[in-house]
Amino acid sequence: MLYIRAGYIKEKFNSSVYNDPLEAMGNIFGKRVTKDDDVIVLLGPTGAGKSTFLNSALGEDVARVGTTLSSCTSEVQIVKCPIPGARRQVALVDTPAFNHGNVKIADIEKMIKKGLKEMYKRQIKVAGILYVHRITDVRMTENPIRHLDTFHELCGGNQPAHKVILTTTMWANIDEETGGKRERELKDGCWKPMASQGSRVMRYHDTSESARDIIRTLVG
Repeated sequence: MLYIRAGYIKEKFNSSVYNDPLEAMGNIFGKRVTKDDDVIVLLGPTGAGKSTFLNSALGEDVARVGTTLSSCTSEVQIVKCPIPGARRQVALVDTPAFNHGNVKIADIEKMIKKGLKEMYKRQIKVAGILYVHRITDVRMTENPIRHLDTFHELCGGNQPAHKVILTTTMWANIDEETGGKRERELKDGCWKPMASQGSRVMRYHDTSESARDIIRTLVG
């Protein structure tokens, strides 16, 4: 498990220090993720459940989970995650929220692109992107179509929307009828441009198997 932030990186077995998070991003992506890994990047607004999804997929609590609307992830977290049924090992990358109060969207995108530059040097490709959204939200806090250019770069410029799964969370906190209505509104509204280009919409039900099923859709 790796955490990347200004001045500090914590790894489960080793530690390194970088004064610049962009430098850290490039070094970690370039050296710790290999071309034998299927890399999946988790994106989304504050409190959408990215860290919870990561913990579920791994089957243990390694990523910090926030209990308030302030973002708990202010750094990049990378977890190697063996997924039953997947052909290769999966590397899940949890990123700061696009609406993180202390980190600008432009800085987050720079952080990601810095890592991509190092990855491409080593022939490492992103297998897919999970954009996470709370189904309990009445309004969209971030529209993923705004970040299509970033998705495009993450996926190497080849059918970026096809490699994006629009993942809804918090289904235990809403009744099926209301949740289903909001899901249809997303598909017919804000998410329609992405879906029309090949993005899929899937539900995460707060279980390990649900998280792994979504991952297998990208890498299976």
